Amino acid sequence: MVNKRAYTLVGRVMQVAIQSKKTRFAFTLAEILITLGIIGVVAAITIPTLFKKINDIVTVNKLKKSLAEVNQAYRLASTETELLSEEELLKVRPIDYFNTYWRPYFKVSYICETGVACGYSSDEPFKSKNGTTNETRMTPNANVSYVTNSGFFYLFQPRAGMHGTIAQHTILVDLNGRKGPNTFCKDVFVFRISSDGTTFMPVGYSLSNDKLYKNDTCGDYCAEKIRRAGWKIPANYP
Repeated sequence: MVNKRAYTLVGRVMQVAIQSKKTRFAFTLAEILITLGIIGVVAAITIPTLFKKINDIVTVNKLKKSLAEVNQAYRLASTETELLSEEELLKVRPIDYFNTYWRPYFKVSYICETGVACGYSSDEPFKSKNGTTNETRMTPNANVSYVTNSGFFYLFQPRAGMHGTIAQHTILVDLNGRKGPNTFCKDVFVFRISSDGTTFMPVGYSLSNDKLYKNDTCGDYCAEKIRRAGWKIPANYP
């Protein structure tokens, strides 16, 4: 509404100025300054909104590309190799499991054991959606950190639980890598293998809309919120 009114006001000022110019040889300095001032106000209102819309589109496109990249690797891995059973998975080191069954199907640029090696400031570089430090930690004994040729940073965690005793494939992706803001719901999202084991889905895909928002304290469900909104940033996001 504000933008529409501002554009209307600019139009009226220009119309008056043009009509007035018919009887004069040039615009007055006051007319020019008023017009430029109104244009500046309109720009101040519309440009931030425009940049946000562009950033949202870029984020969503990267998120879709990342999920497709993960699922393509998973389909190839499960088709061309016999993935470990849950019992076998609990006995193998994450890096060994990744190198044998996953790495051949990702276009991996490099693997890094620590956050600093990946270009981050620490092993806990991520922030929850509320700005607090997220508990996700780069730990070679529990997960594998790597960067693909597409520029995405992935943290691959084949096991979950306090002691890594639950075989539950989870993949965190940082769409911008070390560039930041390294924050859940902005450039950090989480995927997990579906309950039937057929595909990776955004975490929270099986929740109701009510639980998707009420139970999301850290931002784990933001990818699902975007997917469920038709791959768009919803109005009540995050």
